[in-house]
Amino acid sequence: MDMPCRLFKAMALITLACLMPAGVWAQTDVYPTKPIRLIVPFSPGAANDTIARLIGQKIGEAMGQPVIIDNKAGGGGTVGANYVAKAQPDGYTILFTNPGPGVITPLIMREKTYSVSDFVQIIYICDAPLIIVASPAFEPKNMAELLAYAKANPGKVKFGSADAGGIPSLALKLFQASTNTDVLAVPYKGSAETIAAVVNGTIDLVYASYASSQTLVTANRLRVLGVAGPKRIAAAPNVPTLAESGIANAEALVWYGLAAPRATPKAIIDRINREVNNALTLPEVKQRLGQLELEPVGGTPEEFTIVVSKEVTRVKALIKSGKLATE
Repeated sequence: MDMPCRLFKAMALITLACLMPAGVWAQTDVYPTKPIRLIVPFSPGAANDTIARLIGQKIGEAMGQPVIIDNKAGGGGTVGANYVAKAQPDGYTILFTNPGPGVITPLIMREKTYSVSDFVQIIYICDAPLIIVASPAFEPKNMAELLAYAKANPGKVKFGSADAGGIPSLALKLFQASTNTDVLAVPYKGSAETIAAVVNGTIDLVYASYASSQTLVTANRLRVLGVAGPKRIAAAPNVPTLAESGIANAEALVWYGLAAPRATPKAIIDRINREVNNALTLPEVKQRLGQLELEPVGGTPEEFTIVVSKEVTRVKALIKSGKLATE
C-alpha cells in the first residue's frame, strides 16, 4: 500500500472517531479506566448497603478499579434513583436497585422525576422473602392467632409501614386485601425506625427482611410470625409461609440488582453483568448471602428486564384496582 493511500485511510479513521458519540466510543475503550460509583439509594447499614458493598468489592477487584459505594438516601429511594437516571450513560454511575425505587415508587409518584424506562437493567443479584415480625410481648404467637385477633379487634393491630413506595408498604397492602382485615398502618420513614418501634412496643408488627432483623430475632427481641415467600427460611424452619397459613396472593419477595442509565453501551452492561455473575459463584459471597437468607440468582440483563417488566404489570394492576394509591 503506497503512502497516499495509507495517509488517506488514517485520516478517515480519525474523522470517524471524532464523529462517533461518546457512548459508542466507550464500547471500544478499555472499560473501566477509573473508579465506578455504585449509588445505593438507602442509608448505610441496611440490607441494600450490605449487599452492595459485598458485590461492589468483588467486581472492583475483578475489573481492576475500585467500586465506590455512594449512599444517596431519601424519598424512599427516589433521590438516588433519580440521580442515576440523570447521570452520564458511561458505565461509571450505576444503581443498586430493588422493587421500591426500581418499580413501585416511579409508578405511584404523582410528580414524576424519573421512570422505569430511564434505566437499562444489568443483573438480578439475589432475592429474599419479607417476613412478618412482632414484639415478643404481642399477644398472637402465629399467623392463625394474628388473623383471629385482627378480625376480632378491627383497627387495633398496629402495623408499621416503612417507605411509602417500598416493598414493605406494598406487602402490607397485599396482606390487608388478601385477609380482609382492618389493621392500622402506622407510617415510618425507614425500615430501621419501624423495626425499632416494634422492639419498644410502639407498634405490633412490621414486614422486614431477615437481613435487617437478624440480630434482633437471634436475641429474641423480635419474633417471626410468617414468611411472605414461596418457601420457609432456614433461619426459622418452623415458621410457615403466608400461603401455608391460608393467605393467598400476598407473596412479597424482595429482589436486589443493578441498573444503569438507559443509553449505557451494551458492551459495558455485559461486562458488569459477567463480573457479578462470576462474583456470585465465589464461596465467600454465597456464604455471606446465605447468612442473610438471600438466594443468589444472577443471569442475563434480558432475564432481569423480564422480572422488572412483570413487576411493573403487577403494580399497575394494583393501582388500577384501587388497592395501591398514588402518593
